[in-house]
Amino acid sequence: MKTSRESKNRAIRSAWGLLFLGMLVAAAIAPVACTGHDNPFDPDNSKTGGEPFNLRAYNGYGKIELEWDFPKIGQDKIEIDSFFVLRTGPEQTTDTLRFGILTSLTDSFNLGGDTTYTYQVMAVDGVRESDLSNDSSAVAYSLPLRGEDILNGRDFSQAKAVAFDKRVKFISLSGGIRVVDGDMLGPWGDAYTPIDDMAVLRSISGESTFVAVCSEQNNKAEIFSWAAGSLRQIAEIDITAPRAIVSDHSSNRFLIATNDSRIHEIRRGQWEPRVTGMRTENDPVDLAIFSPSNRLFCANQGSDIVSAFDLRDGKLLDTIRVSSEPVALWVGPDSCLYVACKNAATVDVIDPSALKNLREIAIQDPKNTTPYMPVGVSGFADSLQRHAGVLAVLSKGDNRSFVQYYSLEDRKLQWSIGLRQDAEPRGITMNEFERSLYIAVGNRVRKYEMKLR
Repeated sequence: MKTSRESKNRAIRSAWGLLFLGMLVAAAIAPVACTGHDNPFDPDNSKTGGEPFNLRAYNGYGKIELEWDFPKIGQDKIEIDSFFVLRTGPEQTTDTLRFGILTSLTDSFNLGGDTTYTYQVMAVDGVRESDLSNDSSAVAYSLPLRGEDILNGRDFSQAKAVAFDKRVKFISLSGGIRVVDGDMLGPWGDAYTPIDDMAVLRSISGESTFVAVCSEQNNKAEIFSWAAGSLRQIAEIDITAPRAIVSDHSSNRFLIATNDSRIHEIRRGQWEPRVTGMRTENDPVDLAIFSPSNRLFCANQGSDIVSAFDLRDGKLLDTIRVSSEPVALWVGPDSCLYVACKNAATVDVIDPSALKNLREIAIQDPKNTTPYMPVGVSGFADSLQRHAGVLAVLSKGDNRSFVQYYSLEDRKLQWSIGLRQDAEPRGITMNEFERSLYIAVGNRVRKYEMKLR
């Protein structure tokens, strides 16, 4: 198939010939007033070089976003009746997508998954047509599979958090811990409740996996071991008002933030709490580790501060101001720290090495502009390394909750999945071994398998 500009122009004229004939009969065409090299389509135009559209195409999940500029003479838009957008897909098939005067387009029509499409735009004024614009290509990635309640919708009473050791899932409940081994319901572990947070130290050379949970209300941290299908409690630790816990795999320890602004460590095999030199701001609610720089981050809900510490000596490196009360942290595959901010309805993006707040992502109802309150943040990388990955935000509004997915390339919303209206969203976690998202909502745990192949 011919792909030259002239052949594509000829194809458009053929496809829309009757429409143009009607336009000829209905209207007289005013000429475009241009002098010298003012014409934006003139190759000698110093501003445009003859390419005034500056067409941009952006990757998406099940869609591709397009933007282009309106050609101008100086500050004035030229007379245009319409824009045509051409899409070239597999086997060089070309489709005409749009007839209108807008300068943006969301293309979701008959797109193949994980497929590259190339676009061009052309301006039409009556029977006059501009040359085709520059080419711009983007990929329409496959959407994930729909979520499903694990174990056929079993009632996991007040499920809050999920942690993993490969295929094994540990679910914190109102009465303790439930193990799910693959697709089989495993043993139960009684624990002080309510459980505020949990973390897993994975097995080393066939040793046990250790699960730690903490309960602020009961001033307790508990350690369980998991081996050979058996879950047993090995330590019950008195600790004042523990709020958040994280696994520091490089040092074989758990780190626990308490409501008295301290951070404690519990080392594998010792199971005794030790106060570190790290002191947080008010009301710590979540912890995250950025391993490349040996840094620990603490979200302090009682302020608009995220504290950053050096894991090696416990030194406070800086306090980073965010949009509002931070409630959840996630370190993405793009080496950025994502902070869910409760009252501002944003997720802030932080450079964990430079300790700088880079930008904010507004979290909104996808059908209108109502802000939604983020309650959890997670995500995943693309194992094929075709793109940066996806940020997943669990958010709630007055009458509805969503899990929303944003591209880590441009941080734009890609798609949104509504959750049960009567269910309270409690937590979201990515299982990197299964490449699945697990969402605790109401008395259910839902699994969303990522289709990235």
